Amino acid sequence: MMSNNPALTLSLAKLASAVAWADGVLEPEEKHAVRDIVFSLPTLSERAWQEVEMYLDRPVSTHELNRLIRDTSELIASLEDRQRVVETLQFIADCDGFFSDEEKTAIQQIKQVLNDKPMSVAEHLKEAMSKAMGRRKQKTAFEPAREERIEDYLLNTVFYDVTAAAAEANRTMRTPEDKLRETCLAAGIMAILLSPEMEEDEGAKLIAQALETVWGLGHSDSRFIAYCSIARAKRGLDTLRACRSFYEITSNSQRDAFLRCLAAAACNDGGCSPSVSAHLAEIASYLRVPDEAYSQEIGSLSVAKNKRPTTTKSK
Repeated sequence: MMSNNPALTLSLAKLASAVAWADGVLEPEEKHAVRDIVFSLPTLSERAWQEVEMYLDRPVSTHELNRLIRDTSELIASLEDRQRVVETLQFIADCDGFFSDEEKTAIQQIKQVLNDKPMSVAEHLKEAMSKAMGRRKQKTAFEPAREERIEDYLLNTVFYDVTAAAAEANRTMRTPEDKLRETCLAAGIMAILLSPEMEEDEGAKLIAQALETVWGLGHSDSRFIAYCSIARAKRGLDTLRACRSFYEITSNSQRDAFLRCLAAAACNDGGCSPSVSAHLAEIASYLRVPDEAYSQEIGSLSVAKNKRPTTTKSK
């Protein structure tokens, strides 16, 4: 699709993500369809994949939607481009087998606009899609493009989620940014360890307690971060990437203390399963905690009889 215009294809993929989110739900079929659009790029870059994944990750705001519409319309260079834009958005909206009222209204209005007034695409698309997503909160004109936060999205995903969720809820985080970044990494690693074994509320409670007692965060911020980290871990969080980012901003003593915190949380009921024990060892390996330190830090806890399972160490 539009192999001669990769910039338009990439921009359209992001706009298609917004259409897929128009009814507030992103079905797997819709996500796969958007990814297929990106895959059609003749020279696919990792950056292109990452940018589109950011828009598939969570619903877009009205401000973001308006910018995506403007960016896409400015890249339309022919009647064929316009037709393909409409066809693509129609396909995305319909690919899950359920054409919602919000999606239907948006696509029908876009079709009419392009047929009746082909040269005033941006403003009419903006009006049509804004109506379809009218229940979503209007953001300020100063909201940054997601692409500007791609490093946070990749390297400190929980921090990205926490700040995005706080902005959407018009919530002020009381924790300073540097400390917030560190604690979000810690919360993410804890969530990776706890979420497969515990109910959401139980895991979030343990993480929030650790953030309060070890890092000194307030109760409200701790709970907010804890639930965001559990939600992200259940959706998927890169253990190696999170550990590497945490390693880069902490000292040996901080990582040793964090390992004790992890082990205490994992063994909250006096012991832990072999899978949790192995995962704890994997995290220790990624944090480059030596075997001796590993044994010392968990020596008083029932973790695999104090023996460190074999894991593939990071290079």
